[in-house]
Amino acid sequence: PRFANVGDEVLVKAVVHNTTPHAGNVEVELKLDDSAVLITEQRAFALIGLKNRTTTNDGKSERRTLSLKAGETTSVAFPIRFTKQGPSTWKWTARTADWSDAQALSDAVDSQFMVTSPVPALREVRYFDLSSASAKGNLLKQVNPQLLESDGELRLDFSQSRMSETRDA
Repeated sequence: PRFANVGDEVLVKAVVHNTTPHAGNVEVELKLDDSAVLITEQRAFALIGLKNRTTTNDGKSERRTLSLKAGETTSVAFPIRFTKQGPSTWKWTARTADWSDAQALSDAVDSQFMVTSPVPALREVRYFDLSSASAKGNLLKQVNPQLLESDGELRLDFSQSRMSETRDA
């Protein structure tokens, strides 16, 4: 995919082209990073059969074996759930397993894209007057608890000038 949101569930496909005059079996493997997991539970509405799968226990890698005739093209789909924001890199590999001419063939490619949040980021601007009396209290007490408990970036700017307040005007 070009992009994804946390919580999205998709079928990603690998297309395998056999441009040789030989036939045999090809192993296709998908290795995921921490941004996604393979969906392994059975579902009544699944578009693909979830049988004959070799999936690792952590749900980050799966291997499938395909039979290809000479000159044939086929595809294989992997059900994925996105779990974490940030840049994502997956590794796809294809290698011959049982090939009629016994010559080992392989190919690999990385897929890179961003996984983002499905909702807009929260933003809050607060101004505090830091004096010796206010420094004794909890300045974060007035900040929205959703901001304090969420994942993301917290930016603090300090200035001795009131001109810094014009930046958010």
